[in-house]
Amino acid sequence: MTQHYEEVPTTPPTLTKEEVMAKTTLREQRILLLAAQEKSNKEIGDELGISEETAKCHRKNVSRKLNVSGKAAFRRLLALLR
Repeated sequence: MTQHYEEVPTTPPTLTKEEVMAKTTLREQRILLLAAQEKSNKEIGDELGISEETAKCHRKNVSRKLNVSGKAAFRRLLALLR
């Protein structure tokens, strides 16, 4: 018996900048906007007065909230915010 798997989209196709902002907290938005400027987690942490690990945790939370999996999909999300 052959099983067929449905491919799960890594980024919702109709996701807009407005939807991203509506679904995230102010802190997450600030981190996303800094990440969209190609800042590292360390740079983001230094700028916001949080640890590098906290910045990384916020990025992971955003990915989970928006159903974005993988680095390529996250980069597409950041490109949407530029």
